Amino acid sequence: MRTLEDRFWSKIQDRDNGCKEWVASTNRLGYGTTRIERKFYLAHRFVWELTKGPIPEGLCVLHSCDNPPCCNIEHLWLGTRDDNNKDRMRKGRGRSNPAYMGENCLQGHPYSEENTYVSPQGHRRCRICNRAYRRLYGKANPEYARRYLHAYYLKNREALIEADRQRRARIKAAGS
Repeated sequence: MRTLEDRFWSKIQDRDNGCKEWVASTNRLGYGTTRIERKFYLAHRFVWELTKGPIPEGLCVLHSCDNPPCCNIEHLWLGTRDDNNKDRMRKGRGRSNPAYMGENCLQGHPYSEENTYVSPQGHRRCRICNRAYRRLYGKANPEYARRYLHAYYLKNREALIEADRQRRARIKAAGS
């Protein structure tokens, strides 16, 4: 019968780029995951504990290769979350990096002047997606929808009344 370590190492394959990639299950971010004695572990963290010992409190196991399934101990290093964020920014992968700022939202809507809302915190928001989210959220939360629609009405009262007048005039003209 194979040992736990033998089974674990059998799920790692060498790649041409020097990485030793986890080829079994992964999470949504691409990191290898394994279950040992009813507990889930990230594969690269488990490799660190197998080869180097326990991970000190408050430290993360970081990848120098930026390849989430990589379990090559030579590509792994210990650092804080702050170290990880600085490494990410230095390599140009951060959200605040201008190169990261796409022309479209995640749903593919363009970040045009009329479709972009910039929050007080400086975050870009797609107006189309934001509207759809509020519509769905409002169906699930009627009290929120009532308060939101009331605030919208108060803010745009004159424009809504004028639009209603024009609509009624068009209906009346079409009927005569």
